[in-house]
Amino acid sequence: MDYVPDLTPYTPYFDSVLEYSKNLAATLDASSCEETQGLAGFLSAIGAVFAIFFANAGAAYGIAVSFYGYVNLAMAPRVDRLMLIKGLIPAVMASVRGVYGLIIGVLITVAMTEHYPLYAGIAHMFSGLAVGLSGIASGYCMGEIGHFGLRAVAKKPQLFVSVVLIIIFAEAIGLYGLIISLIVLTNGNGARC
Repeated sequence: MDYVPDLTPYTPYFDSVLEYSKNLAATLDASSCEETQGLAGFLSAIGAVFAIFFANAGAAYGIAVSFYGYVNLAMAPRVDRLMLIKGLIPAVMASVRGVYGLIIGVLITVAMTEHYPLYAGIAHMFSGLAVGLSGIASGYCMGEIGHFGLRAVAKKPQLFVSVVLIIIFAEAIGLYGLIISLIVLTNGNGARC
């Protein structure tokens, strides 16, 4: 027999949270665009800043840490020029995080208008967070893969294809954040006063 927890003692808490959310929704529905426009613009601007700052932080970390592996590869005996050029792939791929953040930051900024609803500001803030935080995660992952992967390639060049394949998996994390960010941004742009 399955165990079903008794949530009866927690019912007053659930009721109060539900009541609070209903009151908040009613307040937001009753307020006009003029009353919330300043807050909406602020939240949207914060979303653009989150997108650019966090995505570029991930890109910078990925570039810097993967460069340690590149230095190890460059100091390896009998390394050819082609392998040195290939060794730049982790740093170049990590820099794409910054481009993702820039794209979302520009799209958020362009979407800001004179009559700007609160829903759009909140959606734009979370859109910036989605791309920014996924940019940090994938940039960190790419940096570590680039660092340790290129150190391994310096000792055993046959591992290069495996390292690039794993970097592509890390790239997918940033791409997922960009896709979700674009969806949230588009839904926020559909809001009207």
